[in-house]
Amino acid sequence: MSSCTMCKYLNYGEQDVSGKALLQSATTGCLVCALFCDALKLINDGAVSRCNTARNKHSLQITVGFRTIIMQGREDVSNPWNFPAMSRLNTNWTGSPDSIQRAAQWLQACITRHRRCGQSLEPLLPDRILDIGLSLSSNIIVLQETIDQRDRYICLSYCWGLSEFISTTRDNISSHKEGIQLQSLPQTFRDAIFVSRALNIRYIWIDSLCIIQNDDRDWSTQAQKMAAIYSNSYLTISAASGRCADSGLFSEPLPVNIGTLYARVFTHLPGPSTKNSISTWPLISRGWAFQERLLAPRVLHFGRDELIWDCNETRECQCGTIFTFNNDIRKSDFHDALHNGTITSQTKLGTLWRRIVVQYCSLALTKPSDKFPAIAGIAEVVQLSRNSAYLGGLWSDTLVLDLLWRAREPREDSQEILGRAPSWSWASVGGPIEYSQELYLDNRRDPIIHCEFLHGEIISTNKTKAGFVQLKCSKIKVECIGRNLENQLLDMYVRFYPDRTQILDGDYYIIRMAQVWNDELLVLRILDAGKQTYQRVGLGEHRGGKAAALLARCGYSYYYIATCRRVYVN
Repeated sequence: MSSCTMCKYLNYGEQDVSGKALLQSATTGCLVCALFCDALKLINDGAVSRCNTARNKHSLQITVGFRTIIMQGREDVSNPWNFPAMSRLNTNWTGSPDSIQRAAQWLQACITRHRRCGQSLEPLLPDRILDIGLSLSSNIIVLQETIDQRDRYICLSYCWGLSEFISTTRDNISSHKEGIQLQSLPQTFRDAIFVSRALNIRYIWIDSLCIIQNDDRDWSTQAQKMAAIYSNSYLTISAASGRCADSGLFSEPLPVNIGTLYARVFTHLPGPSTKNSISTWPLISRGWAFQERLLAPRVLHFGRDELIWDCNETRECQCGTIFTFNNDIRKSDFHDALHNGTITSQTKLGTLWRRIVVQYCSLALTKPSDKFPAIAGIAEVVQLSRNSAYLGGLWSDTLVLDLLWRAREPREDSQEILGRAPSWSWASVGGPIEYSQELYLDNRRDPIIHCEFLHGEIISTNKTKAGFVQLKCSKIKVECIGRNLENQLLDMYVRFYPDRTQILDGDYYIIRMAQVWNDELLVLRILDAGKQTYQRVGLGEHRGGKAAALLARCGYSYYYIATCRRVYVN
């Protein structure tokens, strides 16, 4: 089988290839290009603009987005590249001895060689832990309450799903301390215990069994310890492809025939905002799991097609083709920003936090009231590295820039969402938010600040927050007309990005906050003119210089931005 001018360059090394050109070549009779097109049909029905290919002595790899096809030889027919035959039985079942050995090798290399990941002392065990023993044949595990006990332990991160399964309550905690039958546990728990024992780890922490369910006091106590629980774990097992607790950990990518080759599709960790990845990686779309995998020093993902290793130093997968998305928050980036302790790292922490918030707000929470608790652990470890107050999801030393979020998909929010945070916090809206790219990616342009943060306070309950911020700034009154803000007397027009679909009645004002590429303006609705108290209703953007010139001439005043429920005075 010969190669045409289109595919002959694929014989060696790594190449970027046009999917359209491959299709055109295949229609003119090139059998190799036709083989490529058949392989691409396994991904997105072949609708591919560009793909990356790599070849070695044993296989050909085609990568599109976060999916990779690996093609190897068949036993019954020759192939264009003379790849050696791969037995159909040579598959990567993620629960096989080979897969567990690979996980053990990653773990050992991480512990002994990685500067960012090494664990010199055994940590304190969580308040409750499951003693699973080390025997693979044992059918009993024990819930143990600890006091100043040190040892290595594994955490399990998983989707609960909608079906009920065993959990610890006030009624059964005594019996769980005596022993829990392995067969009474959902499949994901049993598989995680098998892996833990195979890795020679005696203890595992699973939230539904180690936190007393339907007990607000215990939940509140343990939720405040989430940062320590995951940060101190020896390993976190991620049931990344499971939809519920009974889905199990293990899976196997079965090969399919593609012309003269066997092909297997591997789906890697998706990047942020990859909507069509939710069916393959349900856990990645969950808000609580985001905190768990970012805080844990090392995570072993059990995916649909393979194992993926992710630690503070590196990211690897069984097929060897994993890569990183531009907007992805790598654990190594998070670790370095927290531990470098330089002025540069402090600046990066502000940018990194906004990236964290953008990614976090696109994720799902079963309970809207968990918006703050599900990111509180990340905020706790970030606060240890920056001399700043944490104010309702924003930071005092970067508050002017942190305020410049906007709702990506404005909606009519429920009262539960409206009441969980002050109007100026991104947590006050449901759904994803965004910043100008310069404010959450690596800084390509230093913004010019035109507003001064003076003071702020947060009043917290278990899951909700109320509060205010005080700004020194200038303002102009405007009228809201659709998606625009106008001051016809001043011949000024501003693009309006409302926080919600409902436009509230009242007097609107704009505050010039900062200049990134354009002027970023906070849009406020007056609550109490006498007390100079306002509510945030959106963000404005002005592309010209007129708003800047007018606001600069207005001078500065002091204003409060508060929720409708609580008003503060100077």
